[in-house]
Amino acid sequence: MGFLDHLLDPLSGVGGVGKRLHRNAVKGEKLLREGGRAQARIVGIRVTPGGADSPDEQEYALVFTGDAGQTVRAGCRQPLGELLPDVRLGMEVPVRHDGERVIIDTPAMGAPADEGWGWKALGDPPPDGIVDYTFEREKEHRKGTEAVVTILAAERSMVLGIATANVDLGVRVAPVDGTPPYETTLKRALIPFYALHLAEPGTEVPGVVRNGKPDKVKIDWGAAAVTSPGT
Repeated sequence: MGFLDHLLDPLSGVGGVGKRLHRNAVKGEKLLREGGRAQARIVGIRVTPGGADSPDEQEYALVFTGDAGQTVRAGCRQPLGELLPDVRLGMEVPVRHDGERVIIDTPAMGAPADEGWGWKALGDPPPDGIVDYTFEREKEHRKGTEAVVTILAAERSMVLGIATANVDLGVRVAPVDGTPPYETTLKRALIPFYALHLAEPGTEVPGVVRNGKPDKVKIDWGAAAVTSPGT
């Protein structure tokens, strides 16, 4: 019995969710241990918001060369832990595979072996590009006006003197409807892992300004990272 069997065995009897989690973990551990090695390119990223007590989920579409020389496109859901801030669309990553299923080889990237515990093979990999459901694109465009947002400054948000994962962004906003450009600060913005390289002064990104609320600006980080993936 492998490490994940010991870790997750108590969950195997706790309803269907626990059983599925256990099965996927065991399969992922076996794939990491026995799967063929390859270099894969991340061609698609899909982010789904988690619930109140669960983190966002990240899914990847990976293209690699199989053992017989064939091109394989496969997908997986996999939390990458400490590696996540360095992941970018289009980057090359080591993987293990069986010709159909694939798992990002986190130990080969220097992460602890158990960081692939949330892995799941996907029958429907993400499409090419970035789909981020934490940004409600249709809703924002319905209630606002498109704008070009230029990053002027970026500083970690502070709470009680402690730096957080959020960022205070000084920005210049130029609505495409001809409204004169203006500057504002986006407090406690949360920049997705795939777009962290874009938080640099001078970077232009697409955004939406809420109608009648010029200080309420949402940046479309997914669209920005597809244009400038940072690899």
